[in-house]
Amino acid sequence: MSIRIDRNKQTQYYLPMENTPPLQIYLDSSDYSNLSSDQYSAELESLKSLVDKKAIEVRYSNVTIAELIHTEKEHQHYAIGRAKVLRTLCGKKCLIYNDILLFHDCLVALAGKDSRIEFPNYAYNDRSHWYPPKAGSFQNFKAELAKDVTERIRTEINRHPDPTERKSLRKKLKRFIRNGNFTSEGLAFTKGMDAAVIEKFAFLDKTKPAEMLRKHLVGKISYRELQDYLLENGADPANLAEFTIDQVEDGLSKFQWLRKGGVSFIDYAKQLVSLADKIEKSDKECGIHRSRKEIADEYGLDFSNLRQKMLKDCWSNYKHDFCKRNITHSNFMRLCESAELGTFPSLDILVEIMPAYTEQLITKNRTKLLSSDFGDIAHAMYLPYVDVFRADRAMTHLFRSVGDKYQTKVIRTLKELVSELNKIVPN
Repeated sequence: MSIRIDRNKQTQYYLPMENTPPLQIYLDSSDYSNLSSDQYSAELESLKSLVDKKAIEVRYSNVTIAELIHTEKEHQHYAIGRAKVLRTLCGKKCLIYNDILLFHDCLVALAGKDSRIEFPNYAYNDRSHWYPPKAGSFQNFKAELAKDVTERIRTEINRHPDPTERKSLRKKLKRFIRNGNFTSEGLAFTKGMDAAVIEKFAFLDKTKPAEMLRKHLVGKISYRELQDYLLENGADPANLAEFTIDQVEDGLSKFQWLRKGGVSFIDYAKQLVSLADKIEKSDKECGIHRSRKEIADEYGLDFSNLRQKMLKDCWSNYKHDFCKRNITHSNFMRLCESAELGTFPSLDILVEIMPAYTEQLITKNRTKLLSSDFGDIAHAMYLPYVDVFRADRAMTHLFRSVGDKYQTKVIRTLKELVSELNKIVPN
């Protein structure tokens, strides 16, 4: 027998395992590092066995990827090891990009329950769709390449001294491109010109990006199909194991947001602790006796402004998609102002955790601030959508304080997780 929670009705059912959907598991980034070492080989085998039995599904997110992948060449072998563990346990199963997740949270809150949008299923994706949305990355590629080819040939034509030969070349140019698509002759002429694009996707060693690219140039597939193919296969953990950031244009900035955010987060935390120190010192000079907890309470740790800002950003990013569903800006803003905490799980869990985390900084006056704390809090966005969530030891109590609200079990260590799963899932 196994415990299963109906997340909408907030009740528990005891069902035979064969009638129970797999438990959704979210691992901490450190788990992938540990599981790639011999020390945790038994835990890896246990998790693989549970995945093979379809008793559990292990899912990862874009935050996981950002933490697993090193940009430094000397650390690439570690990144490959972690990515191989992720591929083994997760396959293509992931949780969608956090911005899109908030968009779906908003849809459910605005439009109500929908057969296509049901909590928490809308958070799941089985095609490696963890990456940030990229609209129209290849929309103008063919037109730009056609323009480049045309200009090159026209330059050759104008340089040719023989008028008869120039006329022949102009006719040849017309045979290269028809109705915006390259002909077979034109495609042969472009050989090598698409190398720069193919090189960006050099890690797709198990796919044929050049073949797909040429299909797009002759008009057999749309730019959207090309884009989806390249992004999905690039995001596939089977290829991710050989992934290096510098092979993708702008890859560094796309994947470094977590590290940069962590540094800024520490700066903010230091300023906050320094402010609490100054208030405490001023209190003593004035003969006022207050605990740091009282100082934190008086400081007013309110993150509602963050909530409003992120919701406004969501409207801005997905305005067209909201309007397609007949959701007006006024209705959206009315919901933003009146919605109770918990209406938007991916966002509201941050709003709930941050005051407690900040209070902890002020009251305990931590001297060893970690940039990884920022990543831990970013992971928390995915807590409401899984059954079991692995958290860093320092963050476990913060996450447990809100985990019950979403019927999610928060577990402190990897060994405890494996032990717990073996108790829940029958042999």
